[in-house]
Amino acid sequence: MGVLYKYNGSSWTEVQKTDTTFFTSVDMVNASTGYAVGYTFNPAVAGRGYKTSDGGNTWSAMNLGTSKLMADVSFLDNSVGYVAGEDGRVMKTTNGGSTWTTQNLGTSVSMNTVSVVRRLGSTPSSVSGATFVGGSNAAILHSTFTAPNLMGSYDLGGVFFIDSDTGQRRRIDSPVTFDNWGFKWGDVHWASLSEINLYPQGDNLSSLALNAGRVYLVQSTGFRPIYSADTFNIFKDNWGVGWGDIKPVGDIDFALHGSGSGVMIMPPMLVTYSYGGSVFYMDADGKLPILNPDTFVNWNFQWGNIFYTRNNAFLASFPSPHPLSRLALNGGWVYLISNGVRQHIADSKVFNAHAAYDPAYDWSNIFPVNSDTLSNRTTPGPDITYAEPCQIICFFFPNLREGRRSEY
Repeated sequence: MGVLYKYNGSSWTEVQKTDTTFFTSVDMVNASTGYAVGYTFNPAVAGRGYKTSDGGNTWSAMNLGTSKLMADVSFLDNSVGYVAGEDGRVMKTTNGGSTWTTQNLGTSVSMNTVSVVRRLGSTPSSVSGATFVGGSNAAILHSTFTAPNLMGSYDLGGVFFIDSDTGQRRRIDSPVTFDNWGFKWGDVHWASLSEINLYPQGDNLSSLALNAGRVYLVQSTGFRPIYSADTFNIFKDNWGVGWGDIKPVGDIDFALHGSGSGVMIMPPMLVTYSYGGSVFYMDADGKLPILNPDTFVNWNFQWGNIFYTRNNAFLASFPSPHPLSRLALNGGWVYLISNGVRQHIADSKVFNAHAAYDPAYDWSNIFPVNSDTLSNRTTPGPDITYAEPCQIICFFFPNLREGRRSEY
């Protein structure tokens, strides 16, 4: 005889009794849905399965599609689950027990246990799982699978992220947030109302994430730290966000999306400490002191756009790796910045020829510039592949008179 009992917090109540099935395992997926397996002594239908949709008050039989004795059951969610039993038989369902398929383990060892373990996936739009089964003679086998972490609902009118830490559904608050998290529309699983309601509603998913006491701006490249409240306050209007848009993100999803890009998040700006001090250009590398007024003008900066701060700690919180110069090194190439135009200098011979008469060409003033700053602040111009003809002639013929230049 097989009997199932339900505990209400203080006492046990019998909810299912059968004279033909001996129960071996029960797995409740949530407060409503659960599964049970067992066996009979009828060799034609030895494996038996049952399902409840009302919290265990009533149970209905499932056809497992096997005559093997079933010893254990484990479900990832309301749809995906496994049962395991004698002779290495493992069955899988992806539709809540309506149909089952046999899994080939490559062994006839009887399985006493099966466990579905949720773990990190390789992309933000999926979470991986591993199914472990074990039996006699210490046989342990496992297989992997992926389940959707993005769900769309026509009924609720939105796309939701299924939080790996809490199991909640979190509405994605905007297309910008969707893109910033690196999601792909093709990865969205469009779910029925009953399916998506298996996950309780949580906070919206935002492009501002709180984890371990630090606030991050979420971009497709990972979580980017915002280092101070001053930084946030200065730029929140540019970002179109407020303090209320900061939403917590758990450790699993934080690790899944990635962090530690090694750069600081600051929209480009000009800043100086009080009046009369050095002017810095702030970009993803930190604060870059502008080498001289000539550099300021040729990068097309405007004096009226300088932000003045008396908060020295604010400036000190940013690294200062090198100055910003008219000579920009990027991708192994050196560029001259002139009136907002970047010109590639062909080689060292051309550079040295110009250095003979133009003080802008100074090897010690070549400093790296990241690609965003170079492309956003300047437009491409013609390559510098030779020196000015007159200057070359005058260099080799210092006594040449300007009026007789055509004779040569």
